[in-house]
Amino acid sequence: MVDQKESVDIGELKDVLLFKGVELESLQGVLEGCSVQKLKSGEVLIYAGKPNHSIYLLLSGHLRIQLDLSLQPIARLEPGELVGEISVVDGQPTTACVVADEDCRVLVLDESTLWSLVGASPRIARNLLYILAQRLRRGDSLIRAATSALALR
Repeated sequence: MVDQKESVDIGELKDVLLFKGVELESLQGVLEGCSVQKLKSGEVLIYAGKPNHSIYLLLSGHLRIQLDLSLQPIARLEPGELVGEISVVDGQPTTACVVADEDCRVLVLDESTLWSLVGASPRIARNLLYILAQRLRRGDSLIRAATSALALR
């Protein structure tokens, strides 16, 4: 994983779910201190069960979510989505592995930057809650599908 100090073009953030409805120019000063990481296809960004203190905003490429590296992916993330938020919110180890499905670029927000943004913008706080709610719904769907498959056996 290559950590770059390149600046992020504000235009790249227009589709980031965390910033939906937020005046992006107002965030420029905070985001200038964040790094951009480049991942090669197959590179692991997050390992399940490990501590994590950052969220990663996917700028380009695709990431896949796997409960374990030996298991099939359960989700594929598109540019604009983010990962790492659950462990930052609850302070617990990560729940899944995140792997680059192709070459990717991610903007890294450490937890102090995230909480600073949440404190400064109710809209960012609402967006974060929405993202977490969507994660719960996706998890519920996976459980429902697995339960249905087991019931058919």
